[in-house]
Amino acid sequence: MLSNRHIHEELEQAEKVRENLDSDYEKAMLKMAILNIKLQHNIRTNMTTIMKFFKIPLVEPEDKEKETK
Repeated sequence: MLSNRHIHEELEQAEKVRENLDSDYEKAMLKMAILNIKLQHNIRTNMTTIMKFFKIPLVEPEDKEKETK
């Protein structure tokens, strides 16, 4: 699972790429992809809030750095 920090970093990079594009079509398609990711992230956040409200246990993200040590 991607962390919030990673999602935001990737979205910032995509926005920078979008600014340098010449084609209006490519800009529009990339913008729609960015909006789709933001919407999915918002849905994930809302689901987590609902799960916390109903006291449903959340799966803790695995820390890959700990596994390699």
